[in-house]
Amino acid sequence: MATQVNKRGGFRASHFLMLCVSVADQGLQSGMLFGITVGAARFLDPEQYGSFAALYTVFLFFVNVQHGLSLDPLSVLGSTVFSKNQIAYVFRLWKFNLYVSLFLMICVGAVGSMTWNISGSSPTFLFAFYACIPPLFSLGVFRRACYVLGQSLYSLAGSLAHALIVCCAIPISFHCGTQGPTIMALAMAVGAATGCSVIVALLLTMGNLDQSAVETPHNTLTADIFRHHWRYGKFAMGALVCTWLSWFSYAPVLGTKTLTDAAIYRAVDNAFLPLAQVLTAIWAPLLPIASRRLNEVPTGVRIVSMVKAASLGVVALSATYVLGTSWSFDTLAKTVYKRPEYTGLGFLPLVMGAFFVLYSASDFGIGLAFRALNRPELVLRFAAVGAVASVVIGLPLALTYGVWGAAVGRVIASAIQIPAAVLVLRHLVSRLNRVH
Repeated sequence: MATQVNKRGGFRASHFLMLCVSVADQGLQSGMLFGITVGAARFLDPEQYGSFAALYTVFLFFVNVQHGLSLDPLSVLGSTVFSKNQIAYVFRLWKFNLYVSLFLMICVGAVGSMTWNISGSSPTFLFAFYACIPPLFSLGVFRRACYVLGQSLYSLAGSLAHALIVCCAIPISFHCGTQGPTIMALAMAVGAATGCSVIVALLLTMGNLDQSAVETPHNTLTADIFRHHWRYGKFAMGALVCTWLSWFSYAPVLGTKTLTDAAIYRAVDNAFLPLAQVLTAIWAPLLPIASRRLNEVPTGVRIVSMVKAASLGVVALSATYVLGTSWSFDTLAKTVYKRPEYTGLGFLPLVMGAFFVLYSASDFGIGLAFRALNRPELVLRFAAVGAVASVVIGLPLALTYGVWGAAVGRVIASAIQIPAAVLVLRHLVSRLNRVH
């Protein structure tokens, strides 16, 4: 009995260590991307930044597609379906992501060159930012794979290499004035490629996994990857596209009204992005663990217990962060942005922050259990309700009342999404209770 307790304690300690590494790892990545968006807000005029904010939303759309079709399935399938062929599986998945990201870089760059229509402004920052797509997509695959393989320190090593190059570029960017964001974007691309190289070099040292892998023909493994990822990912991608509609679609809509409103929306949202990244950092290592545990004995009691713990934790963390950030937003804006357009906004930061509290309850709380059970279609059901509410209520409010309409609209949509998620959860639990 003592041995079991010690083993169980050690297992929990290893989970806590992985969680700490994940938070540090995600903190480095989110901090660098946060630095680029904040630097752009500081050095670009509000109208220029508003145009960037609208185009940045397009980038986030493709990031959501990648998460849905590649990264979310990788967290679940890598530790289950492809557990005996993990290394080969990861590298095949990376190649697919690389080809897709190169295609997206070309397409999005072409769209950006046509839509960047501001008098006297240079599109070099836009092109440099979209040059980040292939290395950032690749780094995302390898970092997520490290957690599936139980090698979270490898992911942290890649992020440290990435951060080192970006940090070296910071002093240069501050001396380059309006070209500073361009320098930072290029450093992000080079740093991400370097981080990929570090992780790949470390993964190739894992000879034990190569030796234990089941030999599978190339075409068969590739077909299996496409089949399983599409089976899981089509729902996950649909849910993330719905999330994009509920969260990010407001910036381009505001841009059609006035680019300054789009800039203010993005500038305020920037203050809450670290919260989203911290929640993602906590979620990334927990999803494979939750997937293994819930699939062992998928009882209603175990699912409800996990949902309650996850929801209470993320809501408490989100509410604390939102209250603190909203209270100090003016001071932060004056220090970081140094532009009067982003100060004196009253309760706007608090209203926009409320969205994150509501969103975290449904997506990171209830959604964690659905994803762990390999049931992404359940996430899609309640996410679709939030997306429809955004399209029907939120976006018209944004068009009518500007940035305040967008803030209130997305809070209403996220509030409507919570009871929808609870109804889906109750239906699942009742079905499982009848089975067991």
